[in-house]
Amino acid sequence: MHGDLYGVILTVALIGTCAGVSLLFKGEVRRKIVHIGVSNFAFVYLYVFESDTCPLIWLCIFVLINYVVARKEGSTRYGTVLFPFSIIILIISKMLGLGSARDVAVATLAMGWGDGFAALAGIRFGKTKMPMCRKKTVTGSAVVFFSVILCTVFVGGKSLLSALAAAIAAVIAEAYTPYGLDNVTVPVAVFLCCALI
Repeated sequence: MHGDLYGVILTVALIGTCAGVSLLFKGEVRRKIVHIGVSNFAFVYLYVFESDTCPLIWLCIFVLINYVVARKEGSTRYGTVLFPFSIIILIISKMLGLGSARDVAVATLAMGWGDGFAALAGIRFGKTKMPMCRKKTVTGSAVVFFSVILCTVFVGGKSLLSALAAAIAAVIAEAYTPYGLDNVTVPVAVFLCCALI
């Protein structure tokens, strides 16, 4: 089943399902469940959508909706805005000739799975902080590292060298990007490593 219409239907269903499942949890765990689940949009983009224009339009809509919701709730955290915005950047880069659809998918999953599972692992097991970083743990960064390698090799079909470069770049970007902008820097860093190495 392929096509832009199917892609839209599956994307909406994915978001609705993730939102519904997240209601079973609370706090940071709830946010990360959505973060991890929604990043599986990467597979819809890679295997279902037939054009780049349609997913771009929907991503722009999600950016606006998420921004309005965040403002209405008085939130100062704009991760739900920055994540789809970063995917927009990746798709436009691919349309301009840099990277491939697989690189976009890998970068999206690297952010969703890597950051999401890292946060959950950090909450449960993280005690030792990363050097010069009070918010990120060694455990969480290790999860990011191995998640990105798995995404890069098995989804992107990249070499081990490319996977290692992407994983190292993701760990550094995730741990040391200020102002909560890692939702942009991590996928962009992974995308560039996949596209250029």
